[in-house]
Amino acid sequence: MKWVCYQIGNRDHYAVPRVLHRAGVLEAFITDFWKPSPQVMGLLPGSLRRKLESRQHPDLALAPVKALTLGAGLFDFRER
Repeated sequence: MKWVCYQIGNRDHYAVPRVLHRAGVLEAFITDFWKPSPQVMGLLPGSLRRKLESRQHPDLALAPVKALTLGAGLFDFRER
């Protein structure tokens, strides 16, 4: 059986998706923000770069992560 994990924020350093991935049952991990590639990070304003810096975990480097980073970032920007 495979699992899809959806989590807003990085609480507990992504503990649930990390456990599922380690067990080999993580079909997809969907989150609001995820640190993009270094090339994309270089194009972002400093405030968003700082926010995204902690939005990743090395244990999930090879996991099937789907992030809503662009949409969530635009929403966050509009709200401010």
